[in-house]
Amino acid sequence: MYFLLALLAGCEAVPLPEACADLAPPPLVACFGGDSLAWPGYGTLDVAVQGAVVAVAAGARPEACLVDVGNDTFVSGVVLDIEGDDGARYTVGLTVPDLDGTLFAAGDRIAVSGRYTFGEFGPDTGAVQLARDTGAVVFALAEAGRIEDLPSAAFALAEGAKRCTEDDGCGVYSKYDLDFTHDGETLAIPYGTSAALGGVRFVHGGYERQADNQGAVCPDWYVAQVNVAMVDEGA
Repeated sequence: MYFLLALLAGCEAVPLPEACADLAPPPLVACFGGDSLAWPGYGTLDVAVQGAVVAVAAGARPEACLVDVGNDTFVSGVVLDIEGDDGARYTVGLTVPDLDGTLFAAGDRIAVSGRYTFGEFGPDTGAVQLARDTGAVVFALAEAGRIEDLPSAAFALAEGAKRCTEDDGCGVYSKYDLDFTHDGETLAIPYGTSAALGGVRFVHGGYERQADNQGAVCPDWYVAQVNVAMVDEGA
């Protein structure tokens, strides 16, 4: 008994693996819609418009929002009402932790691009990006099934440290940190958190994938999702 206690006392503590269920990212989502847009519930919806911000407010989901990009459904957050140069009205809703509601103001010139593709039997893919008329990207949010499929040039990132592994009965999957690169510097961001690099804040909205060569035991089972956002409050 004494020998066992002495042996344990001389050993360094080995951290126990985390449970995947304990790693939950905050809501990270952008919705968009407009007078000239229609969404049948499948396929791809695109918008690319330049115009002026009419109003910025904290509010609930606007009726004009047609689709959601990210890891959740837009419920409330920062809502931008935009009058496009084409004469149509557009709406963008943003839910990101600690998003500054003064990022845009009424009268600002803005370029909005958004794309959402319904995944049907696979992961959804989409991106929403807001830029000033100078071309400086102020906000970007993207989702996909794999890092290399993110439809946004605003992100240079790679898979980081593995945080947990779980067998849910249908297959084995893991959750990971993300390594963001900006202006030649790389920053490791733990799962579900955010950090700044070079004045740009990056948000990890969740990244999980099934084990390599993991076949589906259950019909239609898969785990493949990455959600990220960036906010440049100095742009």
